[in-house]
Amino acid sequence: MTEWFSIVPAFLAASAVILIPGLLIGVALRLRGLWLWAAAGPIAVSVIAMSSVILSLIGVRWGALSVLAVSLVFAVLIGMLVRFVFKQPVMRIADYVPAGAPLGLSRGAKISLVGTLVLVSVIMVGRIGRAIGAPDNISQTFDNIFHLNAVQFVLDQGDASPLKIGLMNSPMGNLGFYPSGWHAVVSLVVDLSGASVPVATNAATLAVAAFIWGAGIVLLTRTLLGRGIAVALSAAVLSAAFPAFPMLMIAYGVLYPMFLGFSLIPAALAVVVGLIGFERIPTTLALPTRWLLLAGLVPGLAITHPGALMALLACTVPFVLVWSFNAIRDRRRDGRPRWPVVTASLAYLVGGFAMFLIVRPPREQAFWQSEVSPMRAVLQFVTSELMRGETPYVVGALVLVGVVVAIVRHDRVSIAMLGAYGLALILYVVAAGIPHWGLRFWITGIWYQNIPRIESITVLATLPLAVLGLSTIIRAVAKLAGDRRVIAGGLTLGIAFGVLAATQLDPAIQKATDYIRENFAYAEDSDLISSDELALLQRLPEQVPEDATIAGNGWTGAGMAYAFADRWVTMPHVMIDFTENTLLVNQELRDAEPGSELCQAIADENIEFVLDFGEREVHDKVHEMPGLEDLEDSSAVQLIDHEGEAKLYRVVGCD
Repeated sequence: MTEWFSIVPAFLAASAVILIPGLLIGVALRLRGLWLWAAAGPIAVSVIAMSSVILSLIGVRWGALSVLAVSLVFAVLIGMLVRFVFKQPVMRIADYVPAGAPLGLSRGAKISLVGTLVLVSVIMVGRIGRAIGAPDNISQTFDNIFHLNAVQFVLDQGDASPLKIGLMNSPMGNLGFYPSGWHAVVSLVVDLSGASVPVATNAATLAVAAFIWGAGIVLLTRTLLGRGIAVALSAAVLSAAFPAFPMLMIAYGVLYPMFLGFSLIPAALAVVVGLIGFERIPTTLALPTRWLLLAGLVPGLAITHPGALMALLACTVPFVLVWSFNAIRDRRRDGRPRWPVVTASLAYLVGGFAMFLIVRPPREQAFWQSEVSPMRAVLQFVTSELMRGETPYVVGALVLVGVVVAIVRHDRVSIAMLGAYGLALILYVVAAGIPHWGLRFWITGIWYQNIPRIESITVLATLPLAVLGLSTIIRAVAKLAGDRRVIAGGLTLGIAFGVLAATQLDPAIQKATDYIRENFAYAEDSDLISSDELALLQRLPEQVPEDATIAGNGWTGAGMAYAFADRWVTMPHVMIDFTENTLLVNQELRDAEPGSELCQAIADENIEFVLDFGEREVHDKVHEMPGLEDLEDSSAVQLIDHEGEAKLYRVVGCD
């Protein structure tokens, strides 16, 4: 465990990156307390995302100082707008809370809330850190070839724009837009801490889980369910109890952009809940300030991953529909005109439907199939088993208790939460259990009709219900203590920490943890980078000049030399637009002779070395590149270093 001390500088840098810009602007928005803390991360990610575009357009190099400068400019402009135009006072609990209720929080309540936020951070860091295994481990998965190399590309180019990051794969610009929010964040962590790309990636993962996802869940559930230590504790305990998120997005793919994007949603959804007046505890945030906050969060969601923005839109549908129904009914009773509500609702539905049709990947990228029958999918969803093969019994039971409580309450917030649960059920059943490809693509194509991505989205609907279930149980049991506060507090803590232990020891969460650990570990037969290959990559800076290019089959992990050693490679990802020179090298390098067309291609690409990581490819793929194979028998290259079967050659055939 002592090896984790080495990640502390990077973790502190990651925390600063995802909090400081947001805290600056949050203060300018006059947010305070939990709202300031929980919104800081999503605001910061949005500022970083917007900075990536702005700095690229004006030609300023990407880095921590330039992003801080943009943040300060935003903070000043927003502060002037909010204070002098919106006349927004410092946020506090509104004056129109129920009679007799205190304004703000007591000292004990504030201490409890801070303790809860600390608890949620500790739980998230402990759970995910244990799963990752070591600070410098990497996800041994297909997508990570791009994600790690893209961070290094941002650092080298000094540009994190979503319009430029695709140039790594396609120098001709064929990729166009690629969501770069995650890579922008991690690159700033490297810039601030000097950590390696793998360590900075893990540090950012821990910080996002602790300070964005965890705090966002506490904010969302308190906004939906009200104040009280029972709600806050329940949110903290359950934020890391669902195998489907955030664990699954770290294990599968690895889908870092969706992990970050989905983590932003709880805070954004809390803003929407306040906009439509569904807050259990109203605040003095003025309507223009709320709209400004929501509009400010949208770029972060869109540039981190458009699928996250669409997931937020899907989550808001039940809430907006319930608000519309109630608003139209109330106006009809009061004799007020209904057309403003009808117009707003239609604009939302039409605009949302247009985005639903437009914001989706090409059909050929959404190739995942259903895996179970519709009835089996329904059963999986209701029991919270989903596709992981283990049923999280405690979590599943609490979700069902929450459903029952919401049905009994049947107020507008409860109905909206049930609507979100129903919508999540539909999305999951369609993705997992409907064999008709066209229907699945039409409904879930935004998320590649991919079951794990849909699983993660369902947590946004089921987790608040689980918090409702657990907090209801806690309150009912604590009520038995009557006026004996010490006993009531002991019962509250006892139940909460009992559930914490039960969920963290649950076989389902253990299975998710083990799955991540296996995917992140270095071994002799690792899918992407073996222990021998890692050792060789760590020596590359001593062997290969900074301006040299390394050839290699990217499918074997050889392209990871870019992220590990900052040496340019011919295949920084496997999904790449090859140049004619690179194609020629892949086919004929082992036969290079002076004066040939091949040697001209090698010179044009500045290829001086070749990494041979054998024939094992990620995802068990097979790609023949004759020019990079059987190099031990070639006179065109000279072996200069090796570790086991991993070999580094110098190109000498053109000398």
